[in-house]
Amino acid sequence: MSVAARSVVDKTSPRSPKLNRKSQKSFKNTANKVIKRDSSFKSPLWLRSLLVIQRSSGAIAFGTIAIIFIIYSSIVYTQQRWGKEYKKLKSLQRQERILIQTNESLKNDLANLAEKSQTDLVPIDPQRSIFLNPTSIELTQQRTEKIEIQSLRNIPSGY
Repeated sequence: MSVAARSVVDKTSPRSPKLNRKSQKSFKNTANKVIKRDSSFKSPLWLRSLLVIQRSSGAIAFGTIAIIFIIYSSIVYTQQRWGKEYKKLKSLQRQERILIQTNESLKNDLANLAEKSQTDLVPIDPQRSIFLNPTSIELTQQRTEKIEIQSLRNIPSGY
């Protein structure tokens, strides 16, 4: 150790022989002294309000994060659900186009078949038509209640 380093250590050390006995006693007394707080001391209102804000800020932050997480997860869920339903809609529209195409193709085949003379198809004649008179059907009370219950079950839950 160099001389300069020893002199710095010697000056700062409480057990250094260079320090006088009086300063050593005062150093020991201050180190062992316990500071007692006066119970009659009241902190100012602004300080107490800051302490309340500090204590409550953790709960507020946690609540805010929980709300944000709930909103985010609901947005993601609705987007996923919308994507599935959109794929289902596109599939149903494709099936509808196929059914319309098949239906029109069958109509065209029937029209072509009717135009050929080899078939026994006859054009519509009102004098050969059979007309039926409608009959009146009386519904019983139980039947109407069943119809009302069934119609209520068919209402979509999303509306």
